[in-house]
Amino acid sequence: MPTRKRQRPASPPSADFFHKLATAVPGILFAYWLSADGKSHAFTYVSNHTQQLFGIDPETLKENAEPLFDLIHPDDIKGMEESIRESARTLEPWQYRARLHLPDNGYEWFEASSRPTRESDGSTLWYGQFHNIQHYKVLEQELRESESEYSFQAGFQRLVARLSTEFINLGFGTIDECIDELLKSVGEFFSMDRAY
Repeated sequence: MPTRKRQRPASPPSADFFHKLATAVPGILFAYWLSADGKSHAFTYVSNHTQQLFGIDPETLKENAEPLFDLIHPDDIKGMEESIRESARTLEPWQYRARLHLPDNGYEWFEASSRPTRESDGSTLWYGQFHNIQHYKVLEQELRESESEYSFQAGFQRLVARLSTEFINLGFGTIDECIDELLKSVGEFFSMDRAY
């Protein structure tokens, strides 16, 4: 069945079009600028999700990026700043994971990725996005805990099998030594100072 061709708009998409497109993206789109001397930084563009997620007006970030950087977990800020400087130096794509403070939920993990360009004045401009990856981090932690629990259970089963084999093959006159070995092995397995 033939379809009717639709006429494409003659003019390029407007700023309003791109703004609407950015609001439909679940993460935050941004253009982050760092001065050539590394002393000033701002978001020349950042989508409105910063208001909803962090309570920060995007217009504020156009003057200075510091209000958003102030939300980064103290353990993550140094590594992130170093990775930004390295990306500015090499112009390699920048990617980083860090915890940001949300007003109602405490710290949650976010992942950012972007591509830098060198501006004519020596400053660097990154175009990219960042999004919440907290649910992945929770799954990762649960997997680690499951693996740890499995490893613990498997180790305990091996210990029980070894001690059971020793008891089965035990001669009648060596029960005391075997009990001492059992108490020693169980104490070591559970990291106890003493076992009775």
